[in-house]
Amino acid sequence: MLNMNKTSFHDEFQILSKTLSHIFSAEYLEQTARDTGFVQREGKLKAKDFLSLCTFLGDHSGQKTLNQLCSTLDSYRDINLSAEGLNQRFNEGAVAFIKKVFTDSLSRQIGECLGFSHAFDQYFDRIRILDSSGFRLPDTCHGHYKGSSEPGVKIQLEYELLKGNFIHLEVQDGRESDQTYGHAVVNTVEPRDLCLRDLGYFSFKDLERIKVKGAYYISRLHEKSAIYVKKDEGNTSKLTRKPVYVRVDLEKIMDQMKFGEMFEMEEVYVGYDQKFPTRLILCKLTEDQTKQRLLMREKKEKKKGVKYSHQTKRLSALNIYITNIPEEFITKQEVHELYSLRWQIEILFKTWKSLFNIHRMKKMKPERVECHLYGTLLSLLVASMITFQIRFILYHKRGKETSEFKGMSIVKEYFTKLHYAIFDRSSPIPSVITSIYRSIEKNGQKCHRYRKKTVFDILGIEYKKNCRYAS
Repeated sequence: MLNMNKTSFHDEFQILSKTLSHIFSAEYLEQTARDTGFVQREGKLKAKDFLSLCTFLGDHSGQKTLNQLCSTLDSYRDINLSAEGLNQRFNEGAVAFIKKVFTDSLSRQIGECLGFSHAFDQYFDRIRILDSSGFRLPDTCHGHYKGSSEPGVKIQLEYELLKGNFIHLEVQDGRESDQTYGHAVVNTVEPRDLCLRDLGYFSFKDLERIKVKGAYYISRLHEKSAIYVKKDEGNTSKLTRKPVYVRVDLEKIMDQMKFGEMFEMEEVYVGYDQKFPTRLILCKLTEDQTKQRLLMREKKEKKKGVKYSHQTKRLSALNIYITNIPEEFITKQEVHELYSLRWQIEILFKTWKSLFNIHRMKKMKPERVECHLYGTLLSLLVASMITFQIRFILYHKRGKETSEFKGMSIVKEYFTKLHYAIFDRSSPIPSVITSIYRSIEKNGQKCHRYRKKTVFDILGIEYKKNCRYAS
């Protein structure tokens, strides 16, 4: 464990404080507002005040009336505007302004956090998790954001598990393909990255590019996929010998497996036309897990009108993984556990909706919808930077594993104080972050469920375990 006990809290939070001061400096915001056309002349509402309204003061802003937002501005920023005056400020220039501040902030995330030493750091430098979250938009957004049948938005996120950095984040139409986005971000993969991919992003071409870059992947494989083993014809001459591909009977293998058992084939070939070489791991679910998956598929059949084949339903008892990580690096059990780390991005999406209410919007014009979206994403980015930096420091100073969800919820409670510290210099930013740190240290420790592994458990990171178990 890295010894950081000799450094003060103030020193630890200086980098984070400088990053926040940089992102929200009055000079930068004013210049950006002019460049994007949001501010064209002096008025009551300054760029920093509008940004405050959409970010730090934006709790449930998507559900508030314009009158309520005017009261918020008056209460926190001493700015008296009429509802119509504020409504006019939600325009294309405002969207461009908020969006520019957000995209600039993505590139200014803290890079000095060292992450964690773990059992696999001799093989992987980064663990990249890619997924998307979508939701419906008000009917007023027809023609702006298209869903399958009604206005909808999809937010693509790829984040790095160890440092908590957002590698990619993009707002798209609700009907955009996950696979297409997967093609785009694979260009940024670096050697020794571990990419965890769900079925929605599955592409043999992308997996091959990850492999060529000297990186690693673990991906789910669809039950319908053709899987082969290679056998040689019995020709006498090696020069004329051609490979013969024999299809693997997954149902037959599954029937021979016990519930909870894992089975591995070190080299198989996947695909019909071009055969993609990979390592295959099968995990047979428990009876309860299988019943739950079948029930979910039954509901999907009724709701979306899809029809699963008999084979797909039979193979619902299997989790099928493929990876290019050599067997001597990690075992088949570790492949299964590393892939389960994908769940961490679902926890992030849970904070987006249950804590920050990014998906809750009343009927409003499209420009206000977009200001709400990008303003909330900026709030989430700030909360995430603080939460993950404190998680890192708490581990190295106290040996604790903190809960991302609890951490984000605590940071959110300090947003008003943080807002005053950043924009009005009412108190030093490091002192506010120190208060957040102490609150997370006291109330943000991760609960450990009986026989359930946490992120630190899976990665083999040593820490002080909480003796109390969550029910």
